[in-house]
Amino acid sequence: MVEETSFLQDKISSKTSGILWLTPDDLKEKPKPFYALNYFFDGLLMNYFQRELPSHKTPNLFFTKNFNKNLFLGHYNLGFSAIDKEIGVFLDIVANLAEEKSQILILQPKNTDEKLIKKITANQFFVFQAFKLP
Repeated sequence: MVEETSFLQDKISSKTSGILWLTPDDLKEKPKPFYALNYFFDGLLMNYFQRELPSHKTPNLFFTKNFNKNLFLGHYNLGFSAIDKEIGVFLDIVANLAEEKSQILILQPKNTDEKLIKKITANQFFVFQAFKLP
């Protein structure tokens, strides 16, 4: 977790308004970098598990403050059928509460479909940085 926390610490800045976290797993599986993101989002991810929720592939949205600005986290299971539309909704929400040309980090597995990433990064409101996770 220390390595993941350091990685995110280097990437999250005052210009970052959101993180898109794409995984092949349900959030209940606690995919990497779950614990590092939990740290940056003030324990909200672990709080999520205190409720008895069924395992599913629907998106999860979290919100905190970082550098005294809004910071959003959207977790999306790559197996979700309408993932591109749901990510579009996430970006619309963030755009309503963020500055234009703020940064969105994309955390993705190495085998993520590049067509999906191209669709996401076509949004001109944000500056995107994509990182492939091990």
